[in-house]
Amino acid sequence: MAGASFKMDMGKVLSWADKEITGEQQQRRLAIDIGEMLVSSTQQRFEDQQAPDGSSWKPSMRAKEMGGVTLTSTSELKNSIGYMASSEGVSVGSNKVYAAIHQLGGEIKGKKGKLKFRLPNGQFVQVDKVTVPQREFLGISDEDKEEAAELIKSYMLTAVGQSK
Repeated sequence: MAGASFKMDMGKVLSWADKEITGEQQQRRLAIDIGEMLVSSTQQRFEDQQAPDGSSWKPSMRAKEMGGVTLTSTSELKNSIGYMASSEGVSVGSNKVYAAIHQLGGEIKGKKGKLKFRLPNGQFVQVDKVTVPQREFLGISDEDKEEAAELIKSYMLTAVGQSK
């Protein structure tokens, strides 16, 4: 090649201090770090009451009537947030069956007629259906993207023998 050039040996990019670690294992380590960051960010949304785009959640009836925070009466949903990482990527989610209705919103109808449930004041009611507003908690915010980019940059700098 005429002029000036620089060649980067990709083998060195994927070679960490530990020579026994494969590129696939390194990618998984990065995915783990990103997964942990995204779980933390997702759990913070429960505190902030915000979707990944920064929009505020509609407060729940319980939170309005009794004080408190929407989707955190028991914190089970918040605490169920986890991730799965591999060299292919990372996924973040919840194993709670009711996570999807809160993430996406929608209607809940009784299987055999009316739904029966207790209001925050202790009174029982029966209704045909309940509309649950979308309260998106899963996703990647602009801040998450920036933090993931910093993690990737840090991994790349380490791979070429520089520390950030």
